[in-house]
Amino acid sequence: MQITETLAQMGGLQSIAKELGVSETQVASGAAALAPAILGGFKKHAQSQPSGLEGLGGLLGKLGGGGLLDDVLAPQPTNVNRGNDVLGQIFGSKDVSRTVAQN
Repeated sequence: MQITETLAQMGGLQSIAKELGVSETQVASGAAALAPAILGGFKKHAQSQPSGLEGLGGLLGKLGGGGLLDDVLAPQPTNVNRGNDVLGQIFGSKDVSRTVAQN
């Protein structure tokens, strides 16, 4: 199953589209384009840690865990700070994560 299908089933695409004021199609396209870079960043982070996937799970847990998804699916505007923190951790800096997002 593709990540965009998972997001669509959970209502994430609709929620993101509503918050950004764009179509679900645009959000799905953006998610499909960004997912390989984000998942690659997770893989690199997990491989670089002595604890591997446990370290990645710990990182995500410290940064909000399942609460990250709850933030996106909630009816109120999403606080982007935790998401930015995750991206900064997996890409090394906010500047790199912004570059990935722009491409």
